[in-house]
Amino acid sequence: MKQGFTTELVDIPLPDGKHWMIFKPLRWQWNDGTLEEVPKGFITDYASVPDLSFLAAMAMLVAFAASHWWPATSVGLFWFAWGICVFAKRIDDDPLTDKGAAFHDKDYFERKKPRYVADWHLVIRMRAVGVGWWKCVLYWFNLRLFGWVAWYWGDHAKRARIADQFKLPNPHIPGMQSNQNHD
Repeated sequence: MKQGFTTELVDIPLPDGKHWMIFKPLRWQWNDGTLEEVPKGFITDYASVPDLSFLAAMAMLVAFAASHWWPATSVGLFWFAWGICVFAKRIDDDPLTDKGAAFHDKDYFERKKPRYVADWHLVIRMRAVGVGWWKCVLYWFNLRLFGWVAWYWGDHAKRARIADQFKLPNPHIPGMQSNQNHD
C-alpha cells in the first residue's frame, strides 16, 4: 500500500478569519494500512505561526538558555532563532501545508503520540503533497524549538471558546455541549 491522503480537504472558514472547521473527514493511510482521520467538526488554525512579539520572546528565551551553557553563542543564536521565526511567519499561508497541518493540530490536541512523532508526521504529510524539503525542515525546526508552548499549554479551552462563540457543535472536546439542536 502507498501512504498518503485518501480524501480531499473540505473546510469552512470561521468568521474570526483565523480558524477553520473541517467539513468532511480528512483521512491519511500509512504504508501498513493504518488509517488516521481528522474528524468532521474539528477546529483548526492550520500552520499558524504566533505573532512576532511572541516569537521574539521565544528567540530571547532560546538565546538566554544557550548563554547559560555557551555564553559566546547566545547573541548569534538569538539572531538565528529570530531569523527562522520571521521566515516561518512569511511562509505560513501555503495551502499545500493545510492537510498535514490539520493532522498536526489534531495530534497536538489529542496527545496520543509523542510530540516529536507528531512533528515528524507533519513533515511526512507535507512531503506527500509536494512541499519542498527546505520548507519541511523549517517547519520541523520551528516546531522543535517552539511547539512545546502549544503542546504543554494546550488549546482545549481555546477550541471550546471558538465553538461556543460561533455556535458550533464540537464533539471532539470532552464535555462540550452544542449550542444548537442538530438532528
